[in-house]
This record gives sequence, C-alpha cells and structure tokens, in this order.
Amino acid sequence: MKSYEDYMERLQHAETRGGLDDFTRARQEYHGLSGTFEDSEPCFELRSTMFLEWYLLDRLGDDGLTPAERLLANDALLSDDEKTQLSYLCLSGRYGFEVIETRGASVLIETLGTGARFLARSIATTVGLVRGDMICARLFYFTSEPTFAKSIVLHPPEARATIREISQRAAATRMEPRVLAQHLDKMKLKLDRYSNVRIQHVYRYPGAELF
Repeated sequence: MKSYEDYMERLQHAETRGGLDDFTRARQEYHGLSGTFEDSEPCFELRSTMFLEWYLLDRLGDDGLTPAERLLANDALLSDDEKTQLSYLCLSGRYGFEVIETRGASVLIETLGTGARFLARSIATTVGLVRGDMICARLFYFTSEPTFAKSIVLHPPEARATIREISQRAAATRMEPRVLAQHLDKMKLKLDRYSNVRIQHVYRYPGAELF
C-alpha cells in the first residue's frame, strides 16, 4: 500500500516537472498568508512541510484545480485505489482542533469554530498530546480513516483560553475554519519569533493584531 508520503512525492513531481517558476510564486503567496519563515529558524522544516501541503492540496491553479485535483483528472494510468486515495486528499484541509481525549494511537478532537468531532490517528506520533491541547493540523482520510498529516502545530497551554475566545468569535462571524487555522498558525509563528512578548499580545483576533 502506498503511503501518504508516496502520494505527496508523486504530486510534487507532477507539478514541478515543467520547472519551478510556479513553485516559487506559490511560496511567496504562502509567506503572505502564513508569515515569512527563514531556513535558519527552528520551525523551518515544519513550515516547509505546511507550505508543500498547501501548494499540492489547497492552492488553485489557473485552471481552477489544485495539483491533486489536476492529477486525478488527467492521469489515465492511476489505479482505482490511487484514484480513491487522491479523492480523499482532495477533500483534506488544515483546521484548528482541541484535544478531547487520547485513545492509544488515536485522538478524539473537536474542530475549532464548528464543534465537529473526529477520532483521528496520526501518521507521525500523538505521544505527548493531552486533553485540552490546542493544535492546528491537516486532516485527511487515509484508507477511509480520519488521519493527521505530520505538520502538527501545538499551541502553548497558556494560549488555550484566548484561542477558545477567538474560535467562538470566529464561529459567530462564520469565519471559514481553514481561515481560522491559518490565522492561528501565523500567531504561533509570531510567538516563536517573539517569545518575550506576552501571549495575549500575540494571539489576537484577525484585524486586532498589535504588531
């Protein structure tokens, strides 16, 4: 059985075989959405993975399709199993979650902004996650099971109450859950960069940022 990484590598190869111009443009777009990160920063590997997931699974091309959707539509050599898994990846998304309960290798999570709950496993490790943790992660179906990708961002415990307030306000204004997750990811990057700044000055509702 092919792994998540196998599919991502295949998508990246298909999307960049004609050159890296679009890849470079996409990276600049992503920096505008998520905040700029440099290769000298500790978060670089994680943020690069987050960018690649966004580029291959979320970003629309000139044809109105994501790379995953484009491969699914145009590659006649895909097997039925590959078509099914790519269809799952096309439906994936990055969201904010609160950990409700850990159950062995799986985690019961509640989606911030909507309250939807899932019992999901991780292709990385969920060791260390505890009830009440706030995370942002890409959720997708792998062999029909809700699954986390590796790019999990763990927010500090001290930010939990503020994140709940932001999420409640986001729900009241019908903010898209993916937009909320993107904002929370950006706040965590800012906190990592300015660790001497109080959390309540970093985690702010969109449009109310202090810096």
